[in-house]
Amino acid sequence: MRNATIVGTVTLFLVLCAIPSVAQDDDRRGSIPRGNYVQSCRNIHIQGDRLVAECQEGDGDWRRTSLDDFNRCSGEIVNNNGNLVCDQGRGGYGYDNGRRSGWQGGIPNGTYTETCRNIHVDGDRLEAECQKRNGDWRRTSLDDLDRCASAPANDNGRLVCGR
Repeated sequence: MRNATIVGTVTLFLVLCAIPSVAQDDDRRGSIPRGNYVQSCRNIHIQGDRLVAECQEGDGDWRRTSLDDFNRCSGEIVNNNGNLVCDQGRGGYGYDNGRRSGWQGGIPNGTYTETCRNIHVDGDRLEAECQKRNGDWRRTSLDDLDRCASAPANDNGRLVCGR
């Protein structure tokens, strides 16, 4: 009888420990939709047909937000000043109903922000100093930012539309 109780307790413990790892595996398999919002949102999860997260606003504060029917988005999902939105307005990167979205502090989100400095936007031109692979810095710009289908990136010191 005592052995059965020990075996039952150990089995219950193992089952309870496996639940969080199964949930993490679901996220790794792609149940969380792709989009640049993952760079500026946290605690991302799905509740039925809603995508729920805490997303950073332009001023750095965090906002709890959700996007109903997220699986109906025909474009990428983006963080628009702390709100999750479908990016399908102009067909280019960072737009929602014709307005720029998915931007923080007046610049588009993207991995380039980790290796570029003095970043600013002048009309439809993104300008920055970006680090090359050898560590040197290069002054660069990306014209026609609106034509990018995904977030800008740093390609060896040159700003390019992401792939």
